[in-house]
Amino acid sequence: MADDRSRERTSSSGYEHSGSRSSSSYGTHNDISSGTEKAGKIDLIEICKDTFRSFIANLWLLLILAAVFSAALCLKAKKDYSPRYTAQATFTVNVLGISGNGSDYYSQGTASQLSVTFPSILTSGILSNMVCEDMGVKALPASISAYVEGSTALFTIKTTASDPDSAYLVLKSVIKVYPEVARFVVGNTELLLLHEPELPKEPDNTISYGSSIKIGCAAALAVCLVIALLVAVTRKTIRNTNDLKSVFNLRCVGSVPFERSVKHGKRKEFTSIANEKASKNFVDSIRLIRARTEKSMQEHGEKVLLIASSIPGEGKTTISVNIALALAEKGKHVVLVDCDIRKPSVIGGFRDLADKGLVDYLLHEAEYDEIIGHKNEYLDVINGIRNSNFAADLLKSENMRKLVERLRGEYDYVILDSPPSALMADAQSMVGIADCAIYVVCQDYTRKSRIIDGMNNLSSPNLRFIGYVLNNSSSSTNYGKYGKYSYGKYSFDKYSYGKYGYGAYGAYSKPKSE
Repeated sequence: MADDRSRERTSSSGYEHSGSRSSSSYGTHNDISSGTEKAGKIDLIEICKDTFRSFIANLWLLLILAAVFSAALCLKAKKDYSPRYTAQATFTVNVLGISGNGSDYYSQGTASQLSVTFPSILTSGILSNMVCEDMGVKALPASISAYVEGSTALFTIKTTASDPDSAYLVLKSVIKVYPEVARFVVGNTELLLLHEPELPKEPDNTISYGSSIKIGCAAALAVCLVIALLVAVTRKTIRNTNDLKSVFNLRCVGSVPFERSVKHGKRKEFTSIANEKASKNFVDSIRLIRARTEKSMQEHGEKVLLIASSIPGEGKTTISVNIALALAEKGKHVVLVDCDIRKPSVIGGFRDLADKGLVDYLLHEAEYDEIIGHKNEYLDVINGIRNSNFAADLLKSENMRKLVERLRGEYDYVILDSPPSALMADAQSMVGIADCAIYVVCQDYTRKSRIIDGMNNLSSPNLRFIGYVLNNSSSSTNYGKYGKYSYGKYSFDKYSYGKYGYGAYGAYSKPKSE
């Protein structure tokens, strides 16, 4: 009888070897190498979408970098700032010895000539030497320039220095000695000072904090875009169903949109179709998965369903609980078993249903009736309650096998919520007691290598894969929110790789580096 059942499972197995396809509705083989060519192609549209999503998800980084860059540039601008004070004097140029209408013309020409020759005068050192001699210094503490005011006989001299006193004193000296220098250049001229120069009160230049902030923000934006692009190009997580085809050939049983958890005080309510606030899309997606799963299991005469995933945080427990609730809605007698006994919790938020749990029963410390919690007329629950570091041994024990066989005889469906299959051998220990499996994959969360490891750990001719469920699908994707909103039994902030893979689990098997 057992041999017949084994042959039946093998013949109807969900595995599809290369070159052949199963006629089953949803069962296909996880041929890991089948999608290599597709995986090698670059989808520019997906990369652009991923770049945008990554950029939006990391706006906090943009704000931090913008603040850091802007502050650094502002500090640099302040450190490099050197004030410039300018003093100036304007003269009228008159040519001596010429009167009448021609005097204005000659005066304008002389002013222009003075402006043109002024750089040469400065270069020659005649004016500088005379000013230094007049001030009693060895080097000029200010720069000197001159220009003509349009087509007029007005000639302006400017002195610029790092302090107002130097600019003012140099200008006073220039006013004193320049007429003598000008006579050597343009002959008999008269420079009349229009008004006395004043001591500069404010610098001509200011620290440009606004420009520094703009440059800092632009630099931060550029850095974030580059990072987002690199993340998108190098991302090895599952973006969509096409990515999953490059990993295995399982059929898609359904896609579940992101559903935000509802808070009751400090406690988050478990996401389920029994919640009146659950969205219609979420409820419909679960019921579709239930319908397809039930149809596939009925076609193959199966009763024990294993719900698996690669790592914590993929919503495996959410799918397990909601499939059980959806089957119970139809009047099916269902028992939901929390088999993650290394990290047990109150599955689905079903509290105080029984005092004892699965570990107690497997250790012969509780009777069968003591571990069955009654949620309603059609749904019973066996919680983990106690934890055990010998989970793999307990799950493949004879006592576990007998428990599942008894549940198989008393219920229409037995749903096993398994431990993450890519981290430990716990899930692999359950392959022999389940009839079929659904693999849960969270979009933009799970690395392909983890999925491959998890699927390989569950590979067995005695376990038929109905298909996979894509959780947090793009139809309602809220990118990167697993740290904030609980999704199922795990949340990203509580069971990260560190706490789950390297904590209690790490004592047994450290995940491979990727």
